[in-house]
Amino acid sequence: MKRIIIFCVTILFYVCSFAQAPQKMSYQAVIRNSSNTLVINTQVGMQISILQGAANGTAVYVETQTPTSNANGLVSLEVGTGTVVSGTFAAINWANGPYFIKTETDPTGGTNYTINGTTELLSVPYAMYAANSGSSIPGPQGSQGPAGNDGAAGPQGSQGPAGNDGASGPQGPIGLTGATGPAGATGATGPQGTQGLTGAQGPGGATGATGPAGPQGATGLTGAQGPQGPAGANGTNGTNGADGKTVLNGISNPTALIGSNGDFYINTTTNTIFGPKAAGAWPAIGVSLVGPQGLTGAQGPGGATGATGPAGPQGATGLTGAQGPQGPAGILSSGSAAGNTPYWNGTSWVVNNSNIYNNGGNVGIGITNPASKLEVNGAATNTLAFNAGSLSTIDFSQSNLALSSAIGTTYTLSNLKNGGAYSLVLTGTTNTGNAVFTGTGFTFKYMGTSAMTAGKTHIYSFIVAGNNVYVSMATEN
Repeated sequence: MKRIIIFCVTILFYVCSFAQAPQKMSYQAVIRNSSNTLVINTQVGMQISILQGAANGTAVYVETQTPTSNANGLVSLEVGTGTVVSGTFAAINWANGPYFIKTETDPTGGTNYTINGTTELLSVPYAMYAANSGSSIPGPQGSQGPAGNDGAAGPQGSQGPAGNDGASGPQGPIGLTGATGPAGATGATGPQGTQGLTGAQGPGGATGATGPAGPQGATGLTGAQGPQGPAGANGTNGTNGADGKTVLNGISNPTALIGSNGDFYINTTTNTIFGPKAAGAWPAIGVSLVGPQGLTGAQGPGGATGATGPAGPQGATGLTGAQGPQGPAGILSSGSAAGNTPYWNGTSWVVNNSNIYNNGGNVGIGITNPASKLEVNGAATNTLAFNAGSLSTIDFSQSNLALSSAIGTTYTLSNLKNGGAYSLVLTGTTNTGNAVFTGTGFTFKYMGTSAMTAGKTHIYSFIVAGNNVYVSMATEN
Protein backbone atom coordinates (compact mmCIF):
# COMPACT_ATOMS: atom_id res chain seq x y z
CA MET A 1 0.00 0.00 0.00
CA LYS A 2 1.21 3.49 -0.85
CA ARG A 3 1.74 6.09 1.87
CA ILE A 4 2.42 9.80 2.12
CA ILE A 5 5.92 10.77 3.19
CA ILE A 6 5.47 14.29 4.65
CA PHE A 7 8.53 16.36 4.05
CA CYS A 8 7.20 19.51 5.67
CA VAL A 9 3.95 20.37 7.36
CA THR A 10 2.83 23.89 8.12
CA ILE A 11 -0.39 24.49 10.07
CA LEU A 12 -1.56 28.06 10.55
CA PHE A 13 -4.58 29.40 12.38
CA TYR A 14 -6.35 32.41 10.88
CA VAL A 15 -7.91 34.31 13.79
CA CYS A 16 -10.88 36.51 12.92
CA SER A 17 -11.44 39.93 14.42
CA PHE A 18 -13.01 40.24 17.86
CA ALA A 19 -11.01 37.25 19.12
CA GLN A 20 -13.22 34.68 17.38
CA ALA A 21 -12.28 30.97 17.06
CA PRO A 22 -10.39 30.02 13.87
CA GLN A 23 -12.75 29.44 10.91
CA LYS A 24 -10.12 27.81 8.68
CA MET A 25 -6.51 26.78 8.79
CA SER A 26 -3.76 26.27 6.22
CA TYR A 27 -2.28 22.86 5.58
CA GLN A 28 0.85 22.22 3.52
CA ALA A 29 2.67 18.97 2.83
CA VAL A 30 5.28 17.56 0.47
CA ILE A 31 4.09 14.20 -0.85
CA ARG A 32 6.30 11.28 -1.85
CA ASN A 33 5.27 7.77 -2.81
CA SER A 34 6.61 4.54 -1.38
CA SER A 35 9.57 4.72 -3.78
CA ASN A 36 10.57 8.08 -2.27
CA THR A 37 9.58 9.74 -5.58
CA LEU A 38 7.92 13.14 -5.51
CA VAL A 39 4.30 13.31 -6.68
CA ILE A 40 4.64 16.48 -8.80
CA ASN A 41 2.23 18.55 -10.90
CA THR A 42 -0.58 16.10 -10.22
CA GLN A 43 -4.13 16.62 -8.95
CA VAL A 44 -4.67 14.43 -5.91
CA GLY A 45 -7.88 13.56 -4.06
CA MET A 46 -7.73 14.26 -0.32
CA GLN A 47 -10.10 13.66 2.57
CA ILE A 48 -9.31 15.67 5.71
CA SER A 49 -10.77 14.62 9.09
CA ILE A 50 -10.55 16.40 12.50
CA LEU A 51 -10.42 13.68 15.20
CA GLN A 52 -11.15 14.37 18.88
CA GLY A 53 -9.42 12.72 21.84
CA ALA A 54 -6.95 10.40 20.09
CA ALA A 55 -5.32 9.53 16.77
CA ASN A 56 -8.15 7.03 16.24
CA GLY A 57 -10.78 9.20 17.97
CA THR A 58 -14.22 10.37 16.80
CA ALA A 59 -14.33 12.46 13.62
CA VAL A 60 -16.05 15.77 14.46
CA TYR A 61 -15.52 17.21 10.98
CA VAL A 62 -14.76 15.67 7.54
CA GLU A 63 -14.27 17.40 4.15
CA THR A 64 -12.78 16.54 0.74
CA GLN A 65 -10.52 18.58 -1.56
CA THR A 66 -8.62 18.00 -4.83
CA PRO A 67 -5.43 20.16 -4.68
CA THR A 68 -2.67 19.99 -7.30
CA SER A 69 0.95 19.47 -6.26
CA ASN A 70 3.63 21.80 -7.63
CA ALA A 71 6.97 20.98 -9.23
CA ASN A 72 8.42 20.30 -5.76
CA GLY A 73 5.60 17.92 -4.73
CA LEU A 74 4.04 20.56 -2.39
CA VAL A 75 0.26 20.75 -1.89
CA SER A 76 -1.39 23.70 -0.12
CA LEU A 77 -4.98 23.85 1.04
CA GLU A 78 -7.21 25.54 3.62
CA VAL A 79 -9.05 23.19 5.96
CA GLY A 80 -12.60 24.44 6.38
CA THR A 81 -13.12 25.47 2.73
CA GLY A 82 -13.55 22.06 1.09
CA THR A 83 -16.65 19.99 0.30
CA VAL A 84 -18.21 19.06 3.67
CA VAL A 85 -18.85 15.35 4.25
CA SER A 86 -19.94 15.64 7.91
CA GLY A 87 -19.80 18.07 10.85
CA THR A 88 -19.34 21.86 11.02
CA PHE A 89 -15.82 23.34 11.18
CA ALA A 90 -16.94 26.53 12.94
CA ALA A 91 -18.69 24.49 15.66
CA ILE A 92 -15.51 22.67 16.82
CA ASN A 93 -14.71 23.40 20.54
CA TRP A 94 -10.92 23.62 20.30
CA ALA A 95 -10.57 23.79 24.09
CA ASN A 96 -12.09 20.31 24.43
CA GLY A 97 -9.01 18.61 22.94
CA PRO A 98 -6.67 17.17 22.12
CA TYR A 99 -7.46 17.18 18.38
CA PHE A 100 -5.73 15.34 15.50
CA ILE A 101 -5.79 15.98 11.76
CA LYS A 102 -6.05 12.89 9.52
CA THR A 103 -5.35 13.07 5.78
CA GLU A 104 -6.30 10.35 3.25
CA THR A 105 -5.07 10.67 -0.34
CA ASP A 106 -5.85 9.20 -3.77
CA PRO A 107 -2.83 10.05 -6.05
CA THR A 108 -5.08 9.71 -9.14
CA GLY A 109 -7.37 12.52 -7.99
CA GLY A 110 -10.37 10.26 -7.16
CA THR A 111 -11.87 8.97 -3.91
CA ASN A 112 -10.04 5.63 -3.70
CA TYR A 113 -7.96 6.77 -0.72
CA THR A 114 -4.93 4.50 -0.24
CA ILE A 115 -2.47 6.91 1.42
CA ASN A 116 -3.07 8.23 4.96
CA GLY A 117 -1.40 9.93 7.90
CA THR A 118 -2.45 11.44 11.27
CA THR A 119 -0.84 14.39 13.14
CA GLU A 120 -1.77 16.04 16.49
CA LEU A 121 -2.91 19.66 16.35
CA LEU A 122 -1.21 21.85 19.00
CA SER A 123 -3.35 24.81 19.98
CA VAL A 124 -2.10 28.07 21.54
CA PRO A 125 -3.74 29.46 24.73
CA TYR A 126 -5.23 32.35 22.77
CA ALA A 127 -7.05 30.01 20.42
CA MET A 128 -8.43 27.99 23.36
CA TYR A 129 -9.59 31.17 24.98
CA ALA A 130 -11.09 32.58 21.81
CA ALA A 131 -13.06 29.40 21.11
CA ASN A 132 -14.81 29.48 24.48
CA SER A 133 -14.91 33.09 25.55
CA GLY A 134 -17.83 35.41 25.29
CA SER A 135 -17.87 38.68 23.43
CA SER A 136 -14.51 40.46 23.15
CA ILE A 137 -16.17 43.87 23.44
CA PRO A 138 -15.30 45.28 26.92
CA GLY A 139 -18.17 45.95 29.31
CA PRO A 140 -18.88 49.33 30.97
CA GLN A 141 -16.47 50.75 33.57
CA GLY A 142 -17.46 49.68 37.03
CA SER A 143 -17.58 52.10 40.01
CA GLN A 144 -14.42 52.37 42.11
CA GLY A 145 -14.48 50.32 45.24
CA PRO A 146 -13.49 51.60 48.73
CA ALA A 147 -9.81 51.75 49.58
CA GLY A 148 -8.58 48.73 51.46
CA ASN A 149 -6.60 48.83 54.74
CA ASP A 150 -2.84 48.52 54.60
CA GLY A 151 -1.77 45.03 55.44
CA ALA A 152 0.94 44.25 57.99
CA ALA A 153 4.42 43.86 56.59
CA GLY A 154 5.43 40.21 56.32
CA PRO A 155 8.76 38.89 57.63
CA GLN A 156 11.75 38.71 55.33
CA GLY A 157 12.01 35.24 53.85
CA SER A 158 15.28 33.34 53.78
CA GLN A 159 17.01 32.79 50.50
CA GLY A 160 16.27 29.35 49.05
CA PRO A 161 18.95 26.96 47.88
CA ALA A 162 20.05 26.99 44.28
CA GLY A 163 18.17 24.51 42.09
CA ASN A 164 19.84 21.59 40.32
CA ASP A 165 20.55 21.74 36.60
CA GLY A 166 17.78 20.04 34.56
CA ALA A 167 18.52 16.89 32.61
CA SER A 168 19.38 17.21 28.94
CA GLY A 169 16.48 16.55 26.59
CA PRO A 170 16.52 13.59 24.19
CA GLN A 171 18.08 14.01 20.78
CA GLY A 172 15.55 14.70 18.05
CA PRO A 173 14.94 12.21 15.22
CA ILE A 174 17.03 12.27 12.07
CA GLY A 175 15.37 14.25 9.32
CA LEU A 176 14.09 12.69 6.12
CA THR A 177 16.38 12.22 3.14
CA GLY A 178 16.19 15.11 0.73
CA ALA A 179 15.04 14.77 -2.85
CA THR A 180 17.46 13.37 -5.42
CA GLY A 181 19.06 16.15 -7.44
CA PRO A 182 18.70 16.32 -11.24
CA ALA A 183 21.09 14.37 -13.46
CA GLY A 184 24.17 16.28 -14.69
CA ALA A 185 24.68 17.25 -18.31
CA THR A 186 26.37 14.78 -20.71
CA GLY A 187 30.14 15.44 -21.15
CA ALA A 188 31.76 16.36 -24.48
CA THR A 189 32.89 13.58 -26.82
CA GLY A 190 36.64 12.89 -26.61
CA PRO A 191 39.06 12.87 -29.69
CA GLN A 192 39.19 9.74 -31.88
CA GLY A 193 42.15 7.43 -31.16
CA THR A 194 44.62 6.01 -33.72
CA GLN A 195 43.66 2.88 -35.67
CA GLY A 196 44.99 -0.32 -34.13
CA LEU A 197 47.12 -3.01 -35.90
CA THR A 198 45.48 -5.78 -37.93
CA GLY A 199 45.13 -8.93 -35.83
CA ALA A 200 46.35 -12.40 -36.85
CA GLN A 201 43.93 -14.67 -38.74
CA GLY A 202 41.90 -16.84 -36.44
CA PRO A 203 41.52 -20.63 -36.75
CA GLY A 204 38.98 -22.12 -39.22
CA GLY A 205 35.45 -22.50 -37.95
CA ALA A 206 33.64 -25.81 -37.47
CA THR A 207 31.58 -27.35 -40.30
CA GLY A 208 28.09 -25.90 -40.41
CA ALA A 209 24.95 -27.95 -39.88
CA THR A 210 23.20 -29.64 -42.82
CA GLY A 211 20.76 -27.34 -44.59
CA PRO A 212 17.05 -28.10 -44.92
CA ALA A 213 15.77 -30.44 -47.66
CA GLY A 214 14.99 -28.78 -51.00
CA PRO A 215 11.47 -28.61 -52.44
CA GLN A 216 9.95 -31.74 -54.05
CA GLY A 217 10.55 -32.13 -57.78
CA ALA A 218 7.79 -32.10 -60.39
CA THR A 219 5.84 -35.32 -61.04
CA GLY A 220 7.27 -37.43 -63.84
CA LEU A 221 5.42 -38.40 -67.04
CA THR A 222 2.96 -41.30 -66.95
CA GLY A 223 4.44 -44.52 -68.19
CA ALA A 224 2.98 -46.62 -71.03
CA GLN A 225 0.08 -48.95 -70.18
CA GLY A 226 1.16 -52.50 -69.50
CA PRO A 227 -0.35 -55.57 -71.22
CA GLN A 228 -3.73 -56.88 -70.01
CA GLY A 229 -3.50 -59.65 -67.52
CA PRO A 230 -5.29 -63.00 -67.91
CA ALA A 231 -8.99 -63.19 -67.01
CA GLY A 232 -9.74 -64.37 -63.48
CA ALA A 233 -11.83 -67.47 -62.71
CA ASN A 234 -15.61 -66.96 -62.27
CA GLY A 235 -16.74 -66.65 -58.67
CA THR A 236 -19.51 -68.75 -57.15
CA ASN A 237 -23.09 -67.33 -57.26
CA GLY A 238 -24.39 -65.88 -53.99
CA THR A 239 -27.68 -66.96 -52.43
CA ASN A 240 -30.84 -65.02 -53.34
CA GLY A 241 -31.82 -62.38 -50.80
CA ALA A 242 -35.26 -62.21 -49.20
CA ASP A 243 -37.93 -60.13 -50.95
CA GLY A 244 -37.85 -56.65 -49.49
CA LYS A 245 -41.05 -54.61 -49.15
CA THR A 246 -40.24 -50.92 -48.93
CA VAL A 247 -42.93 -48.31 -48.19
CA LEU A 248 -42.28 -45.18 -50.26
CA ASN A 249 -44.16 -41.86 -50.21
CA GLY A 250 -44.65 -38.69 -52.19
CA ILE A 251 -47.10 -35.86 -52.87
CA SER A 252 -48.43 -37.44 -56.13
CA ASN A 253 -49.27 -40.91 -57.49
CA PRO A 254 -46.28 -43.21 -58.19
CA THR A 255 -44.75 -43.67 -61.64
CA ALA A 256 -43.23 -46.88 -63.09
CA LEU A 257 -39.73 -45.51 -62.46
CA ILE A 258 -40.31 -45.40 -58.68
CA GLY A 259 -39.70 -48.42 -56.43
CA SER A 260 -39.22 -52.14 -57.01
CA ASN A 261 -41.58 -55.07 -57.31
CA GLY A 262 -43.14 -55.80 -53.92
CA ASP A 263 -42.93 -52.14 -52.71
CA PHE A 264 -45.81 -50.00 -51.47
CA TYR A 265 -46.34 -46.25 -52.06
CA ILE A 266 -48.37 -43.64 -50.09
CA ASN A 267 -49.66 -40.43 -51.71
CA THR A 268 -49.42 -38.01 -48.73
CA THR A 269 -51.64 -35.45 -50.50
CA THR A 270 -54.66 -37.75 -50.99
CA ASN A 271 -53.79 -40.20 -48.17
CA THR A 272 -53.98 -43.11 -50.69
CA ILE A 273 -51.79 -46.26 -50.63
CA PHE A 274 -50.71 -48.14 -53.82
CA GLY A 275 -49.18 -51.63 -53.98
CA PRO A 276 -47.64 -53.97 -54.11
CA LYS A 277 -45.74 -53.08 -57.31
CA ALA A 278 -45.74 -56.11 -59.64
CA ALA A 279 -44.18 -56.69 -63.06
CA GLY A 280 -42.75 -53.18 -62.94
CA ALA A 281 -46.18 -51.52 -62.67
CA TRP A 282 -48.22 -49.96 -59.87
CA PRO A 283 -51.97 -50.54 -59.42
CA ALA A 284 -53.94 -47.88 -61.30
CA ILE A 285 -56.22 -47.19 -58.27
CA GLY A 286 -55.04 -46.92 -54.71
CA VAL A 287 -56.79 -47.59 -51.43
CA SER A 288 -57.75 -44.60 -49.26
CA LEU A 289 -56.29 -44.60 -45.77
CA VAL A 290 -59.10 -42.32 -44.53
CA GLY A 291 -62.16 -44.16 -43.24
CA PRO A 292 -65.75 -43.07 -43.89
CA GLN A 293 -67.15 -40.23 -41.88
CA GLY A 294 -68.88 -41.35 -38.73
CA LEU A 295 -72.51 -40.71 -37.90
CA THR A 296 -73.46 -37.37 -36.45
CA GLY A 297 -73.63 -37.53 -32.68
CA ALA A 298 -76.78 -36.79 -30.75
CA GLN A 299 -77.39 -33.18 -29.98
CA GLY A 300 -76.27 -32.25 -26.49
CA PRO A 301 -78.67 -30.78 -23.97
CA GLY A 302 -79.37 -27.11 -24.25
CA GLY A 303 -77.43 -24.80 -21.97
CA ALA A 304 -79.05 -22.99 -19.15
CA THR A 305 -80.67 -19.69 -19.95
CA GLY A 306 -78.26 -16.87 -19.17
CA ALA A 307 -79.08 -14.22 -16.65
CA THR A 308 -81.10 -11.32 -17.91
CA GLY A 309 -78.88 -8.35 -18.63
CA PRO A 310 -79.40 -5.04 -16.94
CA ALA A 311 -82.08 -2.81 -18.31
CA GLY A 312 -80.82 -0.12 -20.61
CA PRO A 313 -81.18 3.52 -19.73
CA GLN A 314 -84.58 5.02 -20.30
CA GLY A 315 -84.78 7.16 -23.37
CA ALA A 316 -85.69 10.78 -23.21
CA THR A 317 -89.37 11.56 -23.23
CA GLY A 318 -90.53 12.56 -26.67
CA LEU A 319 -92.42 15.70 -27.44
CA THR A 320 -96.14 15.62 -26.87
CA GLY A 321 -97.93 15.13 -30.13
CA ALA A 322 -100.68 17.38 -31.35
CA GLN A 323 -104.10 16.55 -30.06
CA GLY A 324 -106.12 14.59 -32.57
CA PRO A 325 -109.64 15.44 -33.62
CA GLN A 326 -112.45 14.44 -31.33
CA GLY A 327 -113.99 11.10 -32.27
CA PRO A 328 -117.67 10.48 -32.69
CA ALA A 329 -119.76 9.89 -29.68
CA GLY A 330 -119.93 6.24 -28.60
CA ILE A 331 -123.07 4.26 -28.53
CA LEU A 332 -123.97 3.03 -25.12
CA SER A 333 -126.91 1.02 -24.07
CA SER A 334 -128.23 0.07 -20.70
CA GLY A 335 -129.42 -3.42 -21.18
CA SER A 336 -128.82 -4.83 -24.65
CA ALA A 337 -126.78 -8.02 -24.86
CA ALA A 338 -126.65 -8.00 -28.65
CA GLY A 339 -123.44 -7.26 -30.66
CA ASN A 340 -120.13 -5.93 -29.29
CA THR A 341 -121.43 -2.64 -27.90
CA PRO A 342 -120.62 -2.10 -24.23
CA TYR A 343 -123.66 -1.84 -22.03
CA TRP A 344 -124.42 -1.45 -18.32
CA ASN A 345 -126.14 -4.44 -16.84
CA GLY A 346 -126.86 -2.66 -13.59
CA THR A 347 -123.71 -3.95 -11.89
CA SER A 348 -120.81 -3.54 -14.37
CA TRP A 349 -120.00 -2.78 -17.97
CA VAL A 350 -120.31 -5.83 -20.22
CA VAL A 351 -118.70 -6.33 -23.66
CA ASN A 352 -119.89 -9.43 -25.49
CA ASN A 353 -120.78 -11.00 -22.19
CA SER A 354 -117.33 -10.13 -20.64
CA ASN A 355 -117.60 -7.82 -17.64
CA ILE A 356 -115.36 -4.74 -17.25
CA TYR A 357 -114.49 -4.19 -13.59
CA ASN A 358 -112.96 -1.20 -11.83
CA ASN A 359 -111.70 -1.65 -8.26
CA GLY A 360 -110.51 1.89 -7.69
CA GLY A 361 -107.73 2.52 -10.20
CA ASN A 362 -107.18 -0.87 -11.89
CA VAL A 363 -109.32 -2.02 -14.80
CA GLY A 364 -109.95 -5.68 -15.56
CA ILE A 365 -111.73 -7.44 -18.41
CA GLY A 366 -113.23 -10.66 -17.21
CA ILE A 367 -111.40 -10.28 -13.88
CA THR A 368 -113.45 -9.37 -10.83
CA ASN A 369 -110.58 -7.82 -8.83
CA PRO A 370 -107.80 -6.73 -11.23
CA ALA A 371 -104.29 -6.32 -9.78
CA SER A 372 -102.77 -4.36 -12.69
CA LYS A 373 -103.63 -1.08 -14.35
CA LEU A 374 -105.12 -3.11 -17.21
CA GLU A 375 -105.57 -6.85 -16.74
CA VAL A 376 -107.22 -9.24 -19.16
CA ASN A 377 -108.38 -12.74 -18.37
CA GLY A 378 -105.56 -14.94 -19.56
CA ALA A 379 -107.73 -17.69 -21.00
CA ALA A 380 -106.91 -18.85 -24.50
CA THR A 381 -109.97 -17.14 -25.83
CA ASN A 382 -109.32 -13.87 -24.00
CA THR A 383 -105.89 -12.51 -25.06
CA LEU A 384 -104.80 -8.93 -25.52
CA ALA A 385 -102.51 -8.46 -28.50
CA PHE A 386 -101.29 -5.60 -30.59
CA ASN A 387 -100.75 -6.50 -34.24
CA ALA A 388 -97.74 -4.59 -35.43
CA GLY A 389 -97.65 -6.17 -38.86
CA SER A 390 -98.28 -2.85 -40.53
CA LEU A 391 -95.97 -0.89 -38.19
CA SER A 392 -92.96 0.47 -40.06
CA THR A 393 -91.22 2.82 -37.64
CA ILE A 394 -90.27 2.21 -33.99
CA ASP A 395 -89.34 5.38 -32.06
CA PHE A 396 -86.92 4.57 -29.22
CA SER A 397 -87.24 8.05 -27.76
CA GLN A 398 -90.57 6.91 -26.27
CA SER A 399 -89.77 3.68 -24.51
CA ASN A 400 -88.81 0.07 -24.99
CA LEU A 401 -91.61 -1.70 -26.86
CA ALA A 402 -93.45 -5.00 -26.66
CA LEU A 403 -95.30 -5.92 -29.86
CA SER A 404 -96.96 -8.83 -31.59
CA SER A 405 -95.70 -9.01 -35.13
CA ALA A 406 -96.16 -10.98 -38.28
CA ILE A 407 -93.10 -12.98 -39.28
CA GLY A 408 -90.68 -11.28 -41.69
CA THR A 409 -91.70 -7.70 -40.87
CA THR A 410 -89.13 -4.98 -41.71
CA TYR A 411 -88.79 -2.32 -38.99
CA THR A 412 -87.23 1.12 -39.31
CA LEU A 413 -85.66 2.27 -36.03
CA SER A 414 -85.53 5.97 -35.22
CA ASN A 415 -84.01 8.16 -32.52
CA LEU A 416 -81.05 5.82 -31.90
CA LYS A 417 -78.35 7.53 -29.84
CA ASN A 418 -74.60 6.73 -29.79
CA GLY A 419 -73.87 4.73 -26.66
CA GLY A 420 -77.55 3.84 -26.16
CA ALA A 421 -78.83 0.37 -25.30
CA TYR A 422 -82.39 -0.58 -26.32
CA SER A 423 -84.59 -3.65 -26.28
CA LEU A 424 -87.63 -4.78 -28.29
CA VAL A 425 -89.90 -7.71 -27.45
CA LEU A 426 -91.65 -9.31 -30.44
CA THR A 427 -94.09 -12.21 -30.51
CA GLY A 428 -94.29 -14.00 -33.86
CA THR A 429 -97.86 -14.50 -35.10
CA THR A 430 -97.40 -16.52 -38.31
CA ASN A 431 -94.98 -19.23 -39.46
CA THR A 432 -91.19 -18.87 -39.12
CA GLY A 433 -89.07 -16.04 -40.52
CA ASN A 434 -86.66 -13.21 -39.76
CA ALA A 435 -87.31 -9.69 -38.55
CA VAL A 436 -85.23 -7.10 -40.44
CA PHE A 437 -84.10 -3.77 -38.93
CA THR A 438 -83.01 -0.66 -40.83
CA GLY A 439 -82.22 2.94 -39.93
CA THR A 440 -80.91 6.02 -41.67
CA GLY A 441 -77.19 6.63 -41.10
CA PHE A 442 -76.58 3.32 -39.26
CA THR A 443 -75.06 -0.04 -40.19
CA PHE A 444 -76.78 -3.02 -38.58
CA LYS A 445 -74.63 -5.96 -37.48
CA TYR A 446 -76.48 -9.12 -36.49
CA MET A 447 -74.93 -11.20 -33.70
CA GLY A 448 -76.46 -14.43 -32.47
CA THR A 449 -79.77 -13.96 -34.31
CA SER A 450 -82.02 -16.70 -35.67
CA ALA A 451 -85.42 -17.01 -37.28
CA MET A 452 -88.48 -15.95 -35.32
CA THR A 453 -90.83 -18.76 -34.41
CA ALA A 454 -94.59 -18.31 -34.45
CA GLY A 455 -96.13 -18.24 -31.01
CA LYS A 456 -92.83 -17.56 -29.20
CA THR A 457 -91.52 -14.37 -27.64
CA HIS A 458 -88.27 -12.95 -28.99
CA ILE A 459 -86.18 -10.35 -27.16
CA TYR A 460 -84.04 -8.16 -29.42
CA SER A 461 -81.20 -6.11 -27.89
CA PHE A 462 -79.68 -3.10 -29.67
CA ILE A 463 -76.33 -1.51 -28.67
CA VAL A 464 -75.32 1.65 -30.57
CA ALA A 465 -71.55 2.29 -30.97
CA GLY A 466 -70.76 5.13 -33.39
CA ASN A 467 -72.61 4.38 -36.65
CA ASN A 468 -72.92 0.66 -35.88
CA VAL A 469 -75.97 -1.00 -34.28
CA TYR A 470 -75.23 -4.46 -32.85
CA VAL A 471 -78.37 -6.67 -32.84
CA SER A 472 -78.70 -9.88 -30.82
CA MET A 473 -81.77 -12.02 -30.14
CA ALA A 474 -82.87 -14.39 -27.42
CA THR A 475 -85.92 -16.70 -27.69
CA GLU A 476 -88.34 -17.33 -24.88
CA ASN A 477 -91.26 -19.74 -24.77
